[in-house]
Amino acid sequence: MTLSTGEVYVICDAANYKAAKINDYSDVSIVFGSANLGIEKLENPAKIIKGSQLDMWVLDKNTGDLVNFNNFGVYQRRLANPDKKNPVISIANFNDNLFILHSTGVTVYDLKRGKYSRFCYIPLIKNLTDIAVIDKSTVLLLSKDSVHVLGIPN
Repeated sequence: MTLSTGEVYVICDAANYKAAKINDYSDVSIVFGSANLGIEKLENPAKIIKGSQLDMWVLDKNTGDLVNFNNFGVYQRRLANPDKKNPVISIANFNDNLFILHSTGVTVYDLKRGKYSRFCYIPLIKNLTDIAVIDKSTVLLLSKDSVHVLGIPN
């Protein structure tokens, strides 16, 4: 994943850190989310996405939490899984909204207002793996062997 600064951030598990910033594809300059840290701890990072201009969100599969870091790898905040009964499958960002994919639906978190703003149930789709946002009301859901279009009401 890249930010507006042109830096590359990756999920990794080498040398006991969980995410890193890489310069020139050879120099690891920032590591963050180490398993031995407190609130910024990442147990099983699964996806990293660009937030606003200079921040990123990491999905932690073990907790279902979304963990926010700035471009220096400094912890900003943590959002708990909004649906404790259903693990988070994937996340996406569009216009300061986080789209959180569960097996039963998509939850939208408004980053500017700091609250969950919408939820849309989805039909049963086996083997969901990812979400992509086309615009504020249209998302693509990727399953093992197909792509599904979902309209999200305002």
